[in-house]
Amino acid sequence: KLHVWGTDFRRSSGELRAKLACSPENREKIVGDLLSLGFPDLVYLSTCNRVEFYTTAPDHFVDTRALWLALLRYFGLSPDSYYQGFLSLIHI
Repeated sequence: KLHVWGTDFRRSSGELRAKLACSPENREKIVGDLLSLGFPDLVYLSTCNRVEFYTTAPDHFVDTRALWLALLRYFGLSPDSYYQGFLSLIHI
């Protein structure tokens, strides 16, 4: 079960998305740091209009908000930034 937290140009400023951006040179280190926060796995996707992070959970009912808040803190963002994004649960 995939859990996705992300934000796009409709929900957040370019400044917030820029803070979530990972340069190609630093991406491996940043994803490794984020995995150490407790994510079982993590996929990072970024375009000029959106940033998304994907992880798995045992089921759709697992509350992953604490992980997303830790991710936001890692990037120097406040917990309020959580609400400038979206959370999606994807069943595959």
